[in-house]
Amino acid sequence: MSAWLALLPDAVGDLHAPATEAGHAAGWLCAWRSAARPHPAALQLDERLLTADGPACRISLVLLVGNTRPIADDPAAIQSQRNVLRDGRLPAAGPARC
Repeated sequence: MSAWLALLPDAVGDLHAPATEAGHAAGWLCAWRSAARPHPAALQLDERLLTADGPACRISLVLLVGNTRPIADDPAAIQSQRNVLRDGRLPAAGPARC
């Protein structure tokens, strides 16, 4: 079984939570437990993040356009890491896989 995450306009999937960007509504983070990719926009992630009775978490998600790759010191990726670390909870390791 795999776990998947996508930022979508509607709340679908096994788990979902409202997403914000700069304090404004930005759609829904939708998650699935599925062997196959449940949605074309879904990214694979560590299935331990989808434990509904586990501790609360904060997700800082940076999406790139198309098949581009970030540079090592990409400002968006660095700010994403800062946001997660500032929260004080343990971050999930590594980027999601396409």
